[in-house]
Amino acid sequence: MMNKLVNLTTGIALFLLLGIALVSCSGGGSDTVGGSGDFGTGGGNIGTLTLGMTDGPPPRDTYEAIYVTIQEIRVNHDDKGWETLSGPDLNLPQTFNLLELVNGMIADLGAVELEAGHYNQMRLMLGTEPVGEQHDYPNYLILKGGDKQIPLKVPSGYQTGIKLVKGFDIVHKGSTELVLDFDALKSIVKAGKSGKYLLKPTIKVIESVTYSVEGYVEENGETRLVGANVSAQVYDPEAEDPKDEVTVAASAQSIEPNGYYFMYLPITQRVLNIVATMDGYLPECQALDSGEGVEGIKEYFRDFTLTPADETGTFTGSVRGLADVDGSATFSIRKWDDTCYSMIEVAYSSAVNTIEGPADYFDPIILPVGTYEVVVSEHVEEGGESEEVTQVWTIEVAANAETVLDVFLPTTSVEGIVNDGIAPVEGAMIGLYEAGEDLISAVIEIASAADGYYFMYLPTNQSSFNILATMDGFEPQCKVLNPAPDTYPETAGNIVDFTLLAVSTTGTITGSVSGLTSALSAHFSILLDLSPCGKLEVASFDVNEGSSSVPVTLPYGTYEVVVTAEGEDTLEVTVTLDAGNMAKDVVFPPAP
Repeated sequence: MMNKLVNLTTGIALFLLLGIALVSCSGGGSDTVGGSGDFGTGGGNIGTLTLGMTDGPPPRDTYEAIYVTIQEIRVNHDDKGWETLSGPDLNLPQTFNLLELVNGMIADLGAVELEAGHYNQMRLMLGTEPVGEQHDYPNYLILKGGDKQIPLKVPSGYQTGIKLVKGFDIVHKGSTELVLDFDALKSIVKAGKSGKYLLKPTIKVIESVTYSVEGYVEENGETRLVGANVSAQVYDPEAEDPKDEVTVAASAQSIEPNGYYFMYLPITQRVLNIVATMDGYLPECQALDSGEGVEGIKEYFRDFTLTPADETGTFTGSVRGLADVDGSATFSIRKWDDTCYSMIEVAYSSAVNTIEGPADYFDPIILPVGTYEVVVSEHVEEGGESEEVTQVWTIEVAANAETVLDVFLPTTSVEGIVNDGIAPVEGAMIGLYEAGEDLISAVIEIASAADGYYFMYLPTNQSSFNILATMDGFEPQCKVLNPAPDTYPETAGNIVDFTLLAVSTTGTITGSVSGLTSALSAHFSILLDLSPCGKLEVASFDVNEGSSSVPVTLPYGTYEVVVTAEGEDTLEVTVTLDAGNMAKDVVFPPAP
C-alpha cells in the first residue's frame, strides 16, 4: 500500500480539510470499529477520529531510510473498554519511511467513526509481516549510502502494542484530529558491537495542527545550514525526576535547499524553548510564549544564526546492570542557557545494556568544549515506570579529546553526614577522587544546610576512591573507599561519615597574576599530602590577568601550589603556613 503524504508547510488548513473530507466519505455512520460492543453501529452517539503520522529529525546523517509497519490501532473507551479500529477509510496496515515524514509531512492513516466519550489510551500494533514485495521485513532500516535492509528488533515489551497514554475526546457529530509524532532519533537504538538495531518507539500525540513554528537556520547572512536539529523544549525545574526537568515536545530538522524547518507544537504548552543545534556549532535558544492560550491558527517564526564553536571534543557512554537483557538507557546531554534562562537539551543518544565483556558505547557525539550535565535513565515506553534511579552526571568536554561516561544502573553510591563531633555542619565540600593519582578532577557535592548530608554516584570503571571533606576553619579529612567488585549492582550505597576537627591556627594563600603573554587568566591548584590518601587538591581558583584572588584560609601546614596558564610554563611552589609565615602571595608568572 502506498503512503499518502500531506505537506502542511504551506498551510495548516489542508489537514483540517482532509479531516472534513474523510468525515464526508465515511457515510452516515454505517462503518464499524471492530471488536465487541456497539461502537459505530450507525445512527448513535458517534463522532469521527482522523489520524495522521509525522516524524521528528532523523539521527545524524546515518540512515538512508527507516521503515516501520503499523498493523492496527486499538483505543480504550472509559466505559466500553478496548476496541480495534477498522473501516473502509482506515489505511492500515501500512509501511512508512519515517525519513519522508519530516518538516510538516503527514502520512494519512485514515478516519473511523467512534462512539462519543473519553478515550484514555491508544495502542499502535507494529506489523510482524512485511507489507508489499519491496520490503523484506516489516520494520527495518537502510544505512546511509547502502541498500541492504537491516531488520529492527522489537523488544518483547512492545509486543502488546505501543502505549500512547495521551487521552482524547470524541464529540457527538464532531471531528477529532490527532497526529502521531514518531521520533526516529529517539526510537532507534544501535545495539553496540553486534551490528544489530533495536526499535523502541518514542511517539508523541499532537492534538492539533493549528499551532506551529517554522524558520531558517544559517551560519551568517549568506550561508544556510542543512541538517541542524531544532526542537521545542519544556523546562520544569520543579520536576521530581531529573529526566523530566527538560522534555522535548516536538522536533524538526533544517532541510535542503535553504535550511528551512517546520514543526507542530502542543496546544497545551504556552511557554516553550526553541533550541537549534548542529555538530561543530554552539547551541542557540529562543523563547516562545503564545500568550494566554492557543486558540485558532497560530504560526510562529524563529530564525537561527548559529556560531561555529572555537573548539570541539566528543562524548560517548555505556550502561550496565539493567535487569532487562534487551534494555537500554538514554543519555540526555544538557547545558544551562542564559538567553532562555533554562536548562536545555543539546544532544541525545542511547546505549544498550552491556551484559558482559567490553562496554558497548554509543557513537561519539561532537560537542563544543565546556561543562555539561548528562541525565541517564532507563529507556521505558510511554506510561511505563523504571525500576532504576535516574542518574545525573557532570562532564567536561575538552578540545580534540573524547570524554567517556560508564554508567551502572542500578548504581552504587557513597553518602554520609559531615559533623564537628557535636552536630552536622553546613557547607562542607566533598571531593571524589580516583585513589592513587594526583589532580584527578573531583565530582563535587555540597553538604546540605539542614543536616550536613551528601550523596554521590561512584563511577563503575574504578575500584578505589579517595573521598575528601574540606571546610573553612576545620582540618581537611580524607578517607579511602574500596567497594568490593561484587557490590555492583547488589549494594546500592556506601556510607562514609566525616567528623571534622576545628582549628584555631590558620593562614592564607593568595594568587596574583601579572604579565601573561597570551592567556587571560591562570589556574591555581593547592595540594596537601593527606594520610591515608596521598596528595589531593584542597582548594583551587582562577585569577585574571592583572588581578589578585581572595585569600584562601587554610590550617597551618605545608602545601604545594601548582599554577598553569596557556602559553606559560607551569609553576610548582611549596608554601608553608605557620606562626612565622601566616600569609603567602604566589605571584605568576614568577619574576625572572
